[in-house]
Amino acid sequence: MKLDFGCGPRKKLGFVGVDICPFQGVDILYDGKRLPLEDNSVDEVYSSHVFEHVPDLFATVADLYRVSKDGAKWTIAVPHFSSPWFCYTWDHLRPFGALSFKNADVRLRDSCEQFLWGKVNLRTERVKFHWWADLNYLRDYHLQDKPAWKRALLRSISPLLSTLANAAPFLCDRIWCRWVGGFGEVVFTLRVVK
Repeated sequence: MKLDFGCGPRKKLGFVGVDICPFQGVDILYDGKRLPLEDNSVDEVYSSHVFEHVPDLFATVADLYRVSKDGAKWTIAVPHFSSPWFCYTWDHLRPFGALSFKNADVRLRDSCEQFLWGKVNLRTERVKFHWWADLNYLRDYHLQDKPAWKRALLRSISPLLSTLANAAPFLCDRIWCRWVGGFGEVVFTLRVVK
């Protein structure tokens, strides 16, 4: 089974939609506490711009971990802490950076982190930055009244800045993200280890 966690009204094709709101396409209505799924029943979790809204992230991650099989893949997209959109939205509860899931890996924890993360063990396989997260948004909505050359310039700069940031994500977090006006999102590819 593949879960689109926090799918909203646009569930990812081929995934089971999970959300706290009864949007059309939601297959599992989530109470925000416990997923109504059996342990070790999920092969993949996809979540786009949901984790920054979750009040108890440790409990949510632990429950997703519970239902995930050993080796399950998680793809988690969240706004980067340098994103202007992170600050503009009142319901964003926490920022994320390149090392946000570092302590979810048992090998990298100290005793305090063990208490917070419990039995959860997630290995970070990839961290990917997007300077402008959604180029369709840029093209179709945000700059629709701007000259075509401005839209084309931003569409060409975004992949270049993203590529440079992805060459050294930690360096981007520490220094470079502030020089280029922030990054729209960071996408984590995680692997469940049980």
